[in-house]
Amino acid sequence: MADRTPASPPAPDAVPSPLIEDRETLVTEHIATLVQDRWHRFRYAGALRRGHEPTVLSFTGYGTTSWIRVFSRVVMAPDDAFENGRRLSRVVEDGLRGWHNFTSPPVPYAEVKVLAGGKTFTVRADRGGVVDALVEVEMEPGWQTVTLSSDGSEPATSDVYIVEDGTVTGVVSDIDDTVVVTYLPRPMLAAWNSFVLDEHARTATPGMAVMLHRLLEQRPTSPVVYLSTGAWNVAQTLSRFLSRNLYPSGPLLLTSWGPTEDRWFRSGLEHKVSQLDRLAREFPEIRWLLIGDDGQHDPEIYADFARRHPDKVKAIVIRQLTPSQALLAGGRATDTRETTPGVPWCYGPDGASLSHQLEELGILDTGRAALLDWPRNAQEPGADADPRELDDAR
Repeated sequence: MADRTPASPPAPDAVPSPLIEDRETLVTEHIATLVQDRWHRFRYAGALRRGHEPTVLSFTGYGTTSWIRVFSRVVMAPDDAFENGRRLSRVVEDGLRGWHNFTSPPVPYAEVKVLAGGKTFTVRADRGGVVDALVEVEMEPGWQTVTLSSDGSEPATSDVYIVEDGTVTGVVSDIDDTVVVTYLPRPMLAAWNSFVLDEHARTATPGMAVMLHRLLEQRPTSPVVYLSTGAWNVAQTLSRFLSRNLYPSGPLLLTSWGPTEDRWFRSGLEHKVSQLDRLAREFPEIRWLLIGDDGQHDPEIYADFARRHPDKVKAIVIRQLTPSQALLAGGRATDTRETTPGVPWCYGPDGASLSHQLEELGILDTGRAALLDWPRNAQEPGADADPRELDDAR
């Protein structure tokens, strides 16, 4: 058994982002993390007294033919609450509000065994029970499955997309207000989506799923990554929403709630900047199609990335919010198109308008999209979508 979690591939030409400020660690932040750790230990002890058992929740990962990045979350839950790392009860899965995603106590710093490519690796969760680990293993391109388990837990399988060698195009897409339509003030958005709303009450942005399918129809080996400031607690809810609304399958890059060593609250902007930089390091040959919305930070983040990595951006695609949506989002972002010479931008209110502009750029061919299935492991019971819905959306 190997025990290794190597760092991301190096980036000799990496340029720090000016959007991320240098901060010195503050004593007060250590107090916050200590309080959080004690709270997690208290909840963990209570779950043990109630007879709950460690449970590994499985999330979609990605990688290359020589390494994979695995995501999961280890929580305490009743023995009959989950099956194969997913909610077992349809009442819980489909009927209850999002705050139930936060009631399962995490298992801080849990050891998780990853069975991949016939080898076993041991990785460790963070203080919130979240596993984000990179392991070196050889796997074939396409959708593969790995098995995850923790001490005393049932094994859970997780889908991993292995990017084929020679792939030169990839997609990074924001979620809120980009593929999901919201009508809430931005400060309330994360709390509402996490604690109140279930995936049935969310509304897909018209035409965006079709646009993404058309991109993959022409470039079937391209990875699709969903980058959001949402919490890992709602990863399965978001995955079910994307599947039900016919979005292509892909890993979610989310964040953990709570303090860090150097600040009371995590920075969503810093999360997106750092994850984009990591993708640039991990896939040096890929040029990314960056998709977001014009409510505050996406254009700024993408323009910053394009200025520092001009050879890694194929185009920037921005969904324009309606006036009312922009008002709720706190206004529109500053127009940064002129700051990235040589990088094409597309601005439009929906997927159809953006697709037309991508056609003019030669990134999309004219024609109809084929339905690209989600991997088998990602399909929840009852979550299968009718392919005719895609035809209706065209």
